[in-house]
Amino acid sequence: MDSQHSNKKICFEETLDKMEAQNITVDKWGRCKQEFVKTTIQIKYTKEQYIIYSQDGVILRMDQIRGGCKSSDILSNVDQIQYLFFQGQYEQNERKSGRWRATWDGEVIENVGGYYENGLKQGFWKELNKNYCRQQRLEFQKCPAEIFENGEYSNDQKIGLWKFFYDDKQIGGGFYDGQAQKTGKWIEVNNGFNKSSQVTYHGEYKKGNKVGIWDIFYVDIYNTSKQIGGGLYDVNGNNTKNGKWIELSEWVDIKSCITLNGQYKTGRKIGRWDILIYKYQQHDNPEIRKIGGGLYDDKGEGNKIGRWIEIKDKYDDISQIIFTGEYDNGIKNGNWDILFSERASKIMKRCKIIKKILRGGGSYKNEQGKPIKIKNWVESSDNYKANSKVVYTGEYKNGQKVGRWETQIKDLFSKNNQQMYRFHHLTIVS
Repeated sequence: MDSQHSNKKICFEETLDKMEAQNITVDKWGRCKQEFVKTTIQIKYTKEQYIIYSQDGVILRMDQIRGGCKSSDILSNVDQIQYLFFQGQYEQNERKSGRWRATWDGEVIENVGGYYENGLKQGFWKELNKNYCRQQRLEFQKCPAEIFENGEYSNDQKIGLWKFFYDDKQIGGGFYDGQAQKTGKWIEVNNGFNKSSQVTYHGEYKKGNKVGIWDIFYVDIYNTSKQIGGGLYDVNGNNTKNGKWIELSEWVDIKSCITLNGQYKTGRKIGRWDILIYKYQQHDNPEIRKIGGGLYDDKGEGNKIGRWIEIKDKYDDISQIIFTGEYDNGIKNGNWDILFSERASKIMKRCKIIKKILRGGGSYKNEQGKPIKIKNWVESSDNYKANSKVVYTGEYKNGQKVGRWETQIKDLFSKNNQQMYRFHHLTIVS
C-alpha cells in the first residue's frame, strides 16, 4: 500500500486517549521579516492514533501513527508541518519498508530520503535539516533555507561521517561513534541558518558533549566568513561553559550582528555582560558599538541585578527599541523605560542623519518571584518596525490590561515621490 505520511511519528507508553493538547514552541519563516521567528502551536494525540498539529483552532496537519513505538520526534518547523510528507511502503506489520522519498507541497524533493528495513533506517540517507524550508509557488513566500544533511544509518542510528549542505556547498558536519554520539571535530549550523543569517559553530565533541574551545563564525555582506565569537567548554565533558565568552544574539543578518560579551562560571553568567552591535560597512573592519548590558550576581546563580539596558530581539539602525530599568535578583522591578529610537535613512533625509527618540514604558512589581506589570504603560507592538510603528497606551492591573487602551499607528507612505508618515488612532475598551 502506497501511503503519504510524515517521517515524524510519536508513540508513548500512556494511552493516546488520555493525552491532552500541548503547547509547543516551533520555528516559522517570517515572510515579511525574512527570518525565522518563534511561534506557539498545539499538538494533540487522539484515541484513534492520530497526531494533530493546530494553531488558534486551525488544523495545520493530521498524521496517523503507524509502525510501533518510537522516541518522541515532533516536527518543529511550521513550514515542514504544512508541506513536508514522505511517500513509501508499509509491511503487513505496519512497519516502513523499502525506499521512502520526501515531498514538499506535493512535489518530490530530488534524492531526499532513503531505505527502511523492518521500520528502521538503514544505509545512506539524505535528509532535510530541521529548519529546512523552501520557495513556494508565489515569490513573496520565498524562504532561502534549503539545508540538507547526509550520511549513514545503522538500525535507525546515525554512524560515521555526516555532512551539511547549503546552496550545493558543504557548510559543516562531523562524525558519530558506534553509539550514535557526536565525536571529534564538528562544524554545526545555527538553528536559524538561512541566506541572510549564516552562522556556524566550530569545535570538538567527546562522547556526545562539547569540550574545549568552540568558535563562532559569521558570513557578512561581502560573503566573507569571519570569527565573531566563542569560548571554552569544560574539558570534563558536561557541556558547561567557563571563562570569557562572546555569544551571538538570536538576531543576525548579513549587514550586522549583535554579541553578548562576558564571563561564565560553571555554566552560569557572572559579573558584567555587555551587548555590542557589529555593522559591516567596509571589507576590513566593522563598526562596533556598545548598546546595552548590565550585571549578573557573583554567587553563580545567574541572576541579573541592578540597572540593565536591554534590546528588543531585532535591533538595527532603522528601528531600535531599548528597555532600561532595575533587576532585583533576576526579577524586573520598579520603573522600566522603553525607548523607541529611529534613525532616518540617508536617502530620505538627503544624507543628513536625523535621530529622534520617543519614550514609553511603565512599572513592575515583584509578586511571588514574578515581574507583574502595574499602572500606566506605553508599549510597542511585536511587529514594530521602521515603516509601520504601532504603540499602545493604557493601564495594567496585576499584570492584566484594564480599561481604555489607545493604539497609535504611524505608517510610512509615498506622496509625490516623497516618503511621509501618517497617524491613525484606535481605542480599545476592555
